[in-house]
Formats: sequence, structure tokens, C-alpha cells
Amino acid sequence: MRDNDLRASVSATHPGEILKDILLGHGMSQKDLAAAIGKTTPVVNDIMSRRRDVNVEIAVLLEALFSTPTAKEWLDIQSLFDIELVRLTKKIKDQEQSILDWKGLGSVLNLRIINKRAGLGNSIQSDLNYICGLYGMRTADDLKTQLCSTRGRACFKKSEALDVDERNLNTWLLLTRVNNDSCKNPANPFDLSKINELISRLNDIFYVNEDTLNKVSSLLDYFGIKFLIEKKLEKVPVDGYSFWKGDYPTIVVTTRHNRVDNLAFTIFHELGHIVKHLFNNRDEDYLDTTEGNREANRISKEEEANDFARECLWRSVDFHKLFYRIKSPFSATPFLQRWAAKYQINEGILVGQYQHYCDEYLHHPSAYMIASKLKQKIR
Repeated sequence: MRDNDLRASVSATHPGEILKDILLGHGMSQKDLAAAIGKTTPVVNDIMSRRRDVNVEIAVLLEALFSTPTAKEWLDIQSLFDIELVRLTKKIKDQEQSILDWKGLGSVLNLRIINKRAGLGNSIQSDLNYICGLYGMRTADDLKTQLCSTRGRACFKKSEALDVDERNLNTWLLLTRVNNDSCKNPANPFDLSKINELISRLNDIFYVNEDTLNKVSSLLDYFGIKFLIEKKLEKVPVDGYSFWKGDYPTIVVTTRHNRVDNLAFTIFHELGHIVKHLFNNRDEDYLDTTEGNREANRISKEEEANDFARECLWRSVDFHKLFYRIKSPFSATPFLQRWAAKYQINEGILVGQYQHYCDEYLHHPSAYMIASKLKQKIR
């Protein structure tokens, strides 16, 4: 829209319209006014035709000539016109909407954390376009819907025992997408036929548990899977997250427990989602926590991922039969150590599985204290 056309479309009163009435009341012509305030007639005509604005100088001169309106009142009238005129320009309308959209995201996202950890903050418009694009969304409202959709599938949402900050959860989800977008693609394409080799080599890494995270990252990269570690946020009890973006699946972990058994189960659980669910439906994503496993077993896809993880960890050994042979749980340590060495399963992983067995099948009151000295941190 041309500038004159835009100015004509403003509904607010322009000072020139008031000036017309004043001149008429005083019986003055535009030429008379021009002479009185020391301006040319074309300048006065432009003001009265909305093509020129009343500035401070002219406002002061008009007050001196007519007493009322005062200079401040002339400028207030001009200001209201200017505000509406600016809001009608496309650039400002777009910027204003972006600001409102960004502020609106504050109801579902922690914007301070996003700016700090995602390296954003240069331009609200570009930041908004970027984060919407990470999810393939066109608008901020679409992004809100998408984030809530992912959050609604989170296993731990089924557990009332876990305290979750939903804004921080949405923020963590967004940060994983930013991280995923910035990291390089894997060295090779994902090949479902090589999954058993991947499982075996992951177990070898977990068994040794030395430089574990770096080795896991390199191995998953070799097998066509992006691997990210995204630091957890307050009241976001997430252990793992898996999704498919572009040509590659992604596994994200928080390592919030800093235990090798938790890490191994989480990675295998997310790998189960990739193999059984994401490979055939790449529009889904899965957000998980180990505390939600019992509730998750009521959901078929989570149960399938849990079963997949246990099968990976057990390396084709039926540990339930072995665990049954332990008559007294608090004397389990030497048994678990011997079996860990025999089957080359990390002691921390094996004791974690036995503690879960005691909790679920024996209903032991202190299940997670049993053989706790065998637990291992991620090294």
C-alpha cells in the first residue's frame, strides 16, 4: 500500500482535520495561517490533507496563535494518529504479531532458558520462525499444540508420584530439537538389518563401562543413529527421548541418575521404539522415564519397548530362572558377581535387573537396597 493511501486509511483523527475547523471558525485561509506561523502555503495544505504531520515546532506556534488546543494537545492528537499508522504497516504488524506470539509461548515454554541454552535472542521473528520450523509448524499456536501432544504421550505423565513442571518439560523437548538440528548427521544410514550387531556391541561397551558415553555416541553414529545428551531441567524427570527427523532416528538421554544400568536400559528402550515403532511411523516420538515403567506397562508400545530393552540387556540369558535360585535376596551379591562375569554383563546392570525382579515379583520391602554396592556410575 502506498504511503498516502495508508495514511488515508487511518481511522484516528489527524491534526489537520481539527486545523480545518479552527481556520473556518476564525475565518482564516491557508495562506493566512502560513503567513502567521512562518510556513509556506504548501506546508499548511499538506498538514490539512494528512500528507504532513504536526511537529513540536508547529504545535508550539499553533498554541501561540489560537491558545487552544495547547501544544501538548496537538502532539497528543498527532501521536494517536502515528501509532495507528505504524500499526497498519506490514513490517510493524508482522513484528508486533511475532512479539505477541513469542510472549504467548511463555505460557508453555521457559523462554529465558531457551535464549540461554539454545543460543537464540538476536531477533524474535527469526527465533520464532526457527523453533517453529524445528517441528515443521507454521505458527506459534501450532507449536503449542505439537508440544502438548508430545507431552501427553510421556510415560511419566501416568505416574502421580512424579512432580513435573510442564513449561520446563516443553522447554527441554524444544532444546533437544535445537541440539539435534545443530549436530552433524551420522556417518552411515540407519540399517535395520544390523540391529543385532549394534545391540551386541553396545552391551560390550556397557560391560566394560569406560569412556562409556563417548563410545556409545561413536557407535550409534556408525549405525546411523544420532545420540544426544541434553541436560535435564528442574522438575523434568526424563531419562530418554526418541524421535525421527529427516533421514535419521535420534536417541536423547539426560543421565540424571548417572548410573550405567539406567543408561543402558534407557538407550535400549529408546532403540526399541526406533525398531518397533518409529521405523514404520516417523511422525511419532516417545518420551520416557524409568520411574514410569510400571505405569508404562499398561501401554502396549511402552511395554514392547521395555521388553525389547530387557531382552537386549539379558544377552539371551533367562535371568528370571537364575534369580529364582537366590533364596535370600540380601545374600545375592556373590551370585550376581559370578553371573556378571560369566555372561559378560555389567554388575551394575545385573543388580539393577535383580532389584527390579525383587520389587515386581517378590514385593521385597527394600528391593532397591539389595546388593546396592554393585551399582556403577557411568565412567
